Amino acid sequence: MGNAWLGRKQHKYEQAERRRVIEVGIYEEFRLFSQSLKASLENPVSKNHKIVAIPRLLPLVVERLIQDLGLLEDKKAQAALNGVMTLKYLEIRLVVLALDANEHYLTFDYESYEYALVEYEKALQFLQETVTTLELEHE
Repeated sequence: MGNAWLGRKQHKYEQAERRRVIEVGIYEEFRLFSQSLKASLENPVSKNHKIVAIPRLLPLVVERLIQDLGLLEDKKAQAALNGVMTLKYLEIRLVVLALDANEHYLTFDYESYEYALVEYEKALQFLQETVTTLELEHE
């Protein structure tokens, strides 16, 4: 009976640690994406008279942890899922607008870039809300 009790206690501890790892990973990735989006808006990689190149956002941590969102509190899980969907929607919209899309960059003509900026600004707002919701209390 003592072993079962210890097993349950260890399982709860492991779940709490897993939840903490998920929260930190997702929070940090979305925080970095927000910073990258803001930097991309302010300083595109290449901007000449007709063509603009912007780095793509590639969610690595979130993609690996999406199946574990159920371990988070409801509000945080919903915020993380909204952040994931925001990035996926942004990617689809930008690829449609882009002249060229390779693994690392999206290239726009200047007219499409104006539309892309609107999409980026909307996504940035959602990601900043996600980061605020996921913000961890640092002890």
